[in-house]
Amino acid sequence: MAGEGGTLDVAQLIQAATDAARAAADAAAALRDVQASRGTGLSGKGFSEASKVIRQPDPFGSENHEEDLSKWQDFTVNFKAWLFYGDSGFESDLHRVETNYASTPIEFPRSEPNDVQERCKQLFNILTGILRGKPLRLLRQTSERNGFEVWRKLVQLFSPKTKSRSISLLAALMNIPAFSLKDKTLMDQILGLERLRTEYMRSSGTDVADDLMLSILVKSLPKALQTHIQLQMTEHSTYAQVRELVLSYESVTTTWSAGRIHSELGILPSSSTASSPAYNGPAPMEIDRFEKGKKGKGKGKHKSKDSSFSKGKTKGKFDKGKGKSKQDVSKPRDEYRRLVVSQNLKKVLKLLKRAQSRMTGNQETDESESVGENDEEEMIETDAEVEARYKSSELCEVSDPELWMHFNHGESPLFSSNASEDQPTGHSEASLHQQMAETNALLLAREQRLEAEWDEAEMRNDRETMHEIENMIIETRNLRYSI
Repeated sequence: MAGEGGTLDVAQLIQAATDAARAAADAAAALRDVQASRGTGLSGKGFSEASKVIRQPDPFGSENHEEDLSKWQDFTVNFKAWLFYGDSGFESDLHRVETNYASTPIEFPRSEPNDVQERCKQLFNILTGILRGKPLRLLRQTSERNGFEVWRKLVQLFSPKTKSRSISLLAALMNIPAFSLKDKTLMDQILGLERLRTEYMRSSGTDVADDLMLSILVKSLPKALQTHIQLQMTEHSTYAQVRELVLSYESVTTTWSAGRIHSELGILPSSSTASSPAYNGPAPMEIDRFEKGKKGKGKGKHKSKDSSFSKGKTKGKFDKGKGKSKQDVSKPRDEYRRLVVSQNLKKVLKLLKRAQSRMTGNQETDESESVGENDEEEMIETDAEVEARYKSSELCEVSDPELWMHFNHGESPLFSSNASEDQPTGHSEASLHQQMAETNALLLAREQRLEAEWDEAEMRNDRETMHEIENMIIETRNLRYSI
């Protein structure tokens, strides 16, 4: 009896263990079902959570196809992020639609599992609430609440995988505009370049060669940075390596002023940093920065058709004040150089305009293009002072003494101060042609130096200097003779 009782106890223990294992398996299956139901958007809870984390997509569509085309990429990025967060099953569904059914209509997936069919209907319902205009009419033409077919039509309409679009994308990639440091960062412009690459790959099914991308990137860089990158490149350099070099350059040259740091750390509100005079000195990594001081009252009249020298009385840093003041020796040398070049070039440009009217025999009546006695008095330096400084100063090479001496000190009788203002000079045609050629050569040399100075200012991100040099280049080009 004792032996039978022991056998019965063992059998009961085995049965109890089996029941416990079965119960644990059922509990695990139930937990998986609960988690799956939470992950899907069938009950609406998934998309409620998605709307809390990711902004719900804005309505898309209008009657203007070009406008919809420009907004399609931004819409798809936001829409997919929100949709996939609400129900991750949509990610594989949309990928299959975009990859396998680009040009083939999709039937309602009756043979698919129930969850796929439900997602197809749910996608149709979601798009019904988001689409507007022409895209909404396209949806209404689709039967059986087939959301997958609606999405296929939208992709085919706004992002078709056609040969003509692939060629256009590649042409846009090859002719991307040169990068500018004025409005956008290098990072933004590189991301735009890579976005074009991604779109081309989606449309054509092939990627752009790494060497071709490297060539496009280097060609698009500003001239000074382009030279720097080319010196760093080797025969084994890749696009990723050069991209990292460019971004490292941007990171190193980013200026960190005291006001900017105060704003980032919350010491000062961001709105007050622009006007706060708390710190007027140069910021770290910005050795050539100069802050504007108070403008003095000026009597000078800058007369020119160009917008950089507006008519009428102006108060600017290039105007003559009520009294002479010596050059501030505390100013950086680059600032002094910029002032000297700008001041003296204005006088040279006026003299050139007077010379042109003498050559052609057409005396200009517009007082904005004349150099009278009043203008001569308004110059910051006398001729003797300028000549003496040019002979001894190390700034000769950047201030174009040959241009100044040629036109201001009478090396050519055509520009002599004794020449008649009312009658054209009596030089022969050959002499005039020679004078014009010499003038054009000097102006071309000046323009090349200005372009080099513009590149240097661009490297320093000195926008004020860049703007002034651009105006000088325009003035210089307008003075060339057509011979």
